[in-house]
Amino acid sequence: MGTPRDVVAGGRVYSVVDDIAVVHRLAFRVQLTDAASNKALTAPVRAQPLDSWAFALVQPGAKCLVAVAADPATVRITFRAPGYTDKTVELTVPAAAPTTETVIGLDPLPA
Repeated sequence: MGTPRDVVAGGRVYSVVDDIAVVHRLAFRVQLTDAASNKALTAPVRAQPLDSWAFALVQPGAKCLVAVAADPATVRITFRAPGYTDKTVELTVPAAAPTTETVIGLDPLPA
C-alpha cells in the first residue's frame, strides 16, 4: 500500500494514497555527434522528451539514454547544445525488449 499524503484542492484537504508504479524500460542508447565532422559533441547537451511517457538522461561523452513507460510506436525528443541548431527527432520504439543504438548528428550554427 502507498503512503498517505494530504492534498489541498478547492478549499478542502483530502488524504490520498497513490499506488501507481511507473516502470520505464530502456529503448534507446543515443550517441550525439557534430553532423559536419561526425565526431562526438563536446558541448553540453540537453535532451527534452516531448512525450509524457518518455525519459531522457544525458551522460558524459554526448550519450543519451531514452526510456519509455509505455509501448508507444514512437517517441519525440528535442536535443539542444550551444553552438548547434536544436534538433527534434522522432524515434521508432522497438517492439520487443532489445535496446536500439542510434547516432544523431546536430548541425553546427552558421558562422
